[in-house]
Amino acid sequence: MKSKTGILHFINVRFPLQVLVFTTLSTVLASADLATESFTIGQVLVAFIITILFLFHIRAIDERRDFTNDSKLHPDRPVQQGVISIKTLLTLSITGIVISLILAFFTSIPTFIIACFFIVFTSFAAFDFFIPSVFKNKPVLYHIVNSPQMVLLQWLIFSIFTKSFSLSTEMYLFMLLIYNNIFILELVRKINAPEKDSGDSFTAHLGLKKSLIFLISLVLSGFIIYVFILSGVDAHQSFYFYGVVVSLIAIGVFGYFNFYPRKSFQKIMELSAVLLYVFINMFIYIAI
Repeated sequence: MKSKTGILHFINVRFPLQVLVFTTLSTVLASADLATESFTIGQVLVAFIITILFLFHIRAIDERRDFTNDSKLHPDRPVQQGVISIKTLLTLSITGIVISLILAFFTSIPTFIIACFFIVFTSFAAFDFFIPSVFKNKPVLYHIVNSPQMVLLQWLIFSIFTKSFSLSTEMYLFMLLIYNNIFILELVRKINAPEKDSGDSFTAHLGLKKSLIFLISLVLSGFIIYVFILSGVDAHQSFYFYGVVVSLIAIGVFGYFNFYPRKSFQKIMELSAVLLYVFINMFIYIAI
């Protein structure tokens, strides 16, 4: 019972399924429409399950890798409080990987091969590619080097629907969009108000203003990629307008934080980033 409670607490705090369900489903649906003219609910379900399990795998190895640092900077987290152990997380993660590999194998050989590449990459990432000193106190570099695993995961999602390695121009652009928008989600999560700031945040290393400028530039670059995708699929002009609206709302919220850097406003920033991510993906899904 204690183990079950610990897992649920960890998921609630460190692996928010209530958010991941929407971000993952929107990604899978947009990917499906970009990859093929017709797809099945079964393919969507397989892509959704594999993505969630692989994301949990990334979370688990991050908890193991960052244990010492988190114990100093974030002693209130579930693992640090002893609510759940690293061993339990890794056991669940390995179980999920096995399930994912089985699903990938029975989907297609390309899907299985990409899944194996993903696991190999995350295995190296789990040990900071054996050069941890290079990434110490460099959150931007750390994210850039580790984020290709998300590109591999997106490639894997496409392969579930195409059953091949091939990618169209729009699919390449969508991979770039996902890379960009996941960076937004990660950046927002680590832009902290002064009273909550810690040594491993972007604001601690870049400062609040530079972090927000970087964040807003990512929103703009994401919109540009979104426009190229829409033009490639001959989308209705209204979807360009929808993209402008959600992007401007996000920029407004992020910009306001510069003048009102309070812990209470951070949740609004995080919500804005999630909604931007989901709406952009769903606009692409509906537009095709």
